[in-house]
Amino acid sequence: MFMENEWLYFPLFFSLEHKKVLIVGGGKVGTRRAKALLPFCKHITVVSLEFSKELIKIVRKENRITLIKAPFRADQLKNPFFVLAATNSESVNEEIVAECRKREIFVNHGGDKAQCDFYFPGIVRKGSLVLGVTSGGREHKEVKDMTYWLQRRLDNGEFDTTKKAKDI
Repeated sequence: MFMENEWLYFPLFFSLEHKKVLIVGGGKVGTRRAKALLPFCKHITVVSLEFSKELIKIVRKENRITLIKAPFRADQLKNPFFVLAATNSESVNEEIVAECRKREIFVNHGGDKAQCDFYFPGIVRKGSLVLGVTSGGREHKEVKDMTYWLQRRLDNGEFDTTKKAKDI
Protein backbone atom coordinates (compact mmCIF):
# COMPACT_ATOMS: atom_id res chain seq x y z
CA MET A 1 0.00 0.00 0.00
CA PHE A 2 1.35 3.42 -0.92
CA MET A 3 1.58 5.86 1.94
CA GLU A 4 1.66 9.57 1.20
CA ASN A 5 5.25 10.85 0.86
CA GLU A 6 6.66 7.37 1.38
CA TRP A 7 7.62 4.67 -1.06
CA LEU A 8 7.59 1.11 0.16
CA TYR A 9 10.37 -1.34 -0.62
CA PHE A 10 9.53 -4.08 -3.11
CA PRO A 11 10.39 -7.60 -1.91
CA LEU A 12 12.69 -9.37 -4.35
CA PHE A 13 14.54 -12.66 -4.05
CA PHE A 14 17.81 -12.69 -5.98
CA SER A 15 20.07 -15.58 -6.81
CA LEU A 16 23.42 -14.60 -5.32
CA GLU A 17 25.14 -17.76 -6.50
CA HIS A 18 27.36 -15.98 -9.02
CA LYS A 19 27.21 -12.46 -7.58
CA LYS A 20 30.01 -10.55 -5.88
CA VAL A 21 29.07 -9.39 -2.39
CA LEU A 22 31.26 -6.95 -0.46
CA ILE A 23 30.93 -6.23 3.24
CA VAL A 24 33.00 -3.33 4.56
CA GLY A 25 33.35 -3.80 8.30
CA GLY A 26 34.29 -6.94 10.20
CA GLY A 27 32.65 -6.19 13.53
CA LYS A 28 29.32 -7.22 14.99
CA VAL A 29 27.13 -5.91 12.15
CA GLY A 30 29.41 -7.17 9.37
CA THR A 31 29.60 -10.58 11.04
CA ARG A 32 25.82 -10.78 11.39
CA ARG A 33 25.39 -9.88 7.71
CA ALA A 34 27.97 -12.44 6.59
CA LYS A 35 26.21 -15.15 8.62
CA ALA A 36 22.84 -14.21 7.09
CA LEU A 37 24.26 -14.27 3.55
CA LEU A 38 26.25 -17.52 3.75
CA PRO A 39 23.36 -19.87 2.87
CA PHE A 40 22.70 -17.81 -0.25
CA CYS A 41 26.19 -16.85 -1.54
CA LYS A 42 29.04 -18.85 -2.99
CA HIS A 43 31.50 -16.18 -1.93
CA ILE A 44 31.62 -13.08 0.27
CA THR A 45 34.47 -10.58 0.64
CA VAL A 46 34.87 -8.67 3.90
CA VAL A 47 37.19 -5.64 4.05
CA SER A 48 38.08 -4.31 7.49
CA LEU A 49 40.94 -3.22 9.70
CA GLU A 50 39.74 -5.68 12.35
CA PHE A 51 37.60 -8.81 12.36
CA SER A 52 35.43 -10.22 15.12
CA LYS A 53 36.47 -13.52 16.67
CA GLU A 54 33.16 -14.98 15.51
CA LEU A 55 33.83 -13.98 11.89
CA ILE A 56 37.32 -15.48 11.99
CA LYS A 57 35.82 -18.70 13.39
CA ILE A 58 33.25 -18.78 10.56
CA VAL A 59 36.00 -18.23 7.96
CA ARG A 60 37.97 -21.19 9.35
CA LYS A 61 34.87 -23.38 9.02
CA GLU A 62 33.59 -21.99 5.69
CA ASN A 63 36.04 -21.31 2.90
CA ARG A 64 33.58 -19.02 1.12
CA ILE A 65 34.56 -15.79 2.88
CA THR A 66 37.67 -13.81 2.00
CA LEU A 67 38.95 -11.41 4.65
CA ILE A 68 40.98 -8.42 3.46
CA LYS A 69 42.68 -6.54 6.28
CA ALA A 70 42.71 -3.00 4.92
CA PRO A 71 40.86 0.30 5.15
CA PHE A 72 38.08 0.93 2.65
CA ARG A 73 39.23 2.27 -0.71
CA ALA A 74 37.02 3.07 -3.68
CA ASP A 75 39.10 0.78 -5.92
CA GLN A 76 37.76 -2.19 -3.90
CA LEU A 77 34.39 -1.66 -5.61
CA LYS A 78 35.15 -3.88 -8.58
CA ASN A 79 31.66 -4.77 -9.81
CA PRO A 80 30.02 -6.07 -6.65
CA PHE A 81 26.30 -6.78 -6.96
CA PHE A 82 25.83 -5.03 -3.65
CA VAL A 83 27.86 -3.56 -0.81
CA LEU A 84 27.17 -3.46 2.91
CA ALA A 85 28.61 -0.44 4.73
CA ALA A 86 29.00 -1.84 8.23
CA THR A 87 31.97 -0.02 9.76
CA ASN A 88 32.01 1.73 13.12
CA SER A 89 32.78 5.04 11.37
CA GLU A 90 29.88 7.14 10.11
CA SER A 91 32.18 9.08 7.75
CA VAL A 92 33.55 5.87 6.20
CA ASN A 93 30.04 4.45 5.81
CA GLU A 94 28.94 7.69 4.11
CA GLU A 95 31.97 7.51 1.79
CA ILE A 96 31.07 3.92 0.88
CA VAL A 97 27.49 4.97 0.09
CA ALA A 98 28.68 7.91 -2.05
CA GLU A 99 31.15 5.76 -4.01
CA CYS A 100 28.52 3.06 -4.59
CA ARG A 101 25.97 5.61 -5.76
CA LYS A 102 28.48 7.02 -8.28
CA ARG A 103 28.90 3.51 -9.69
CA GLU A 104 25.20 2.57 -9.44
CA ILE A 105 25.95 -0.28 -7.02
CA PHE A 106 23.25 -1.29 -4.56
CA VAL A 107 24.34 -0.31 -1.05
CA ASN A 108 23.09 -0.85 2.48
CA HIS A 109 24.25 1.52 5.23
CA GLY A 110 24.08 -0.43 8.47
CA GLY A 111 23.26 2.61 10.56
CA ASP A 112 21.18 4.92 8.37
CA LYS A 113 17.90 3.85 6.77
CA ALA A 114 17.87 6.93 4.52
CA GLN A 115 21.09 5.77 2.84
CA CYS A 116 19.91 2.23 2.09
CA ASP A 117 18.95 0.99 -1.36
CA PHE A 118 17.69 -2.21 0.27
CA TYR A 119 17.10 -3.72 3.69
CA PHE A 120 17.96 -7.03 5.22
CA PRO A 121 14.74 -8.80 6.11
CA GLY A 122 14.25 -11.14 8.99
CA ILE A 123 14.88 -14.51 7.32
CA VAL A 124 12.80 -17.61 7.98
CA ARG A 125 13.98 -20.86 6.36
CA LYS A 126 12.80 -24.44 6.19
CA GLY A 127 14.14 -26.55 3.35
CA SER A 128 13.72 -24.60 0.13
CA LEU A 129 11.10 -22.33 1.69
CA VAL A 130 12.50 -18.86 2.40
CA LEU A 131 10.43 -16.03 3.87
CA GLY A 132 11.57 -12.44 4.30
CA VAL A 133 10.02 -10.21 6.96
CA THR A 134 10.52 -6.44 6.90
CA SER A 135 8.92 -3.24 8.11
CA GLY A 136 10.67 -0.84 5.77
CA GLY A 137 13.59 -0.39 8.14
CA ARG A 138 11.46 0.80 11.05
CA GLU A 139 10.14 -1.69 13.58
CA HIS A 140 13.21 -3.86 14.19
CA LYS A 141 11.83 -5.53 17.31
CA GLU A 142 8.52 -6.37 15.62
CA VAL A 143 10.38 -7.88 12.66
CA LYS A 144 12.63 -9.88 14.98
CA ASP A 145 9.63 -11.13 16.99
CA MET A 146 7.65 -12.06 13.86
CA THR A 147 10.65 -13.82 12.33
CA TYR A 148 11.14 -15.85 15.50
CA TRP A 149 7.40 -16.62 15.70
CA LEU A 150 7.26 -17.86 12.09
CA GLN A 151 10.48 -19.89 12.38
CA ARG A 152 9.27 -21.56 15.57
CA ARG A 153 6.01 -22.57 13.90
CA LEU A 154 7.77 -23.98 10.86
CA ASP A 155 10.24 -25.87 13.04
CA ASN A 156 7.41 -27.28 15.18
CA GLY A 157 5.62 -28.59 12.10
CA GLU A 158 2.62 -26.28 12.42
CA PHE A 159 2.80 -25.68 8.67
CA ASP A 160 3.34 -28.59 6.32
CA THR A 161 5.85 -27.17 3.85
CA THR A 162 5.64 -30.33 1.73
CA LYS A 163 2.05 -29.58 0.63
CA LYS A 164 1.50 -28.26 -2.84
CA ALA A 165 0.30 -24.67 -3.06
CA LYS A 166 -3.05 -25.83 -4.48
CA ASP A 167 -3.62 -27.91 -1.32
CA ILE A 168 -3.15 -25.00 1.05
